[in-house]
Amino acid sequence: MALLDPARKLGLSRGVFGNSRFWLVVGGVAWGVRAVNWARRSQEQTIFRQVIEPGQALVISSSGPPPTRREHRRSLKAERRLGRRELREQVATARMRRRHRIL
Repeated sequence: MALLDPARKLGLSRGVFGNSRFWLVVGGVAWGVRAVNWARRSQEQTIFRQVIEPGQALVISSSGPPPTRREHRRSLKAERRLGRRELREQVATARMRRRHRIL
């Protein structure tokens, strides 16, 4: 809970280290709310279960995090560059065929 983060921080710094009873109580309540939310979190669930026989393989893969905007722009730029290069090669091949009458 992002709203309680500053209360926990101030409760620790001003309450415990700064000897302020008010901030000690506020920090204790904020930490208590966090502890209750942690205790109430959902438990892990089994998504897939299957018996693996001898000789079979189990492959676990992950696609990884989504690309950042910078990485996305770079990949688009590389694709455009590759497309232009392929187009230049096609044009050069067509010109060579026309000049030399290669079929």
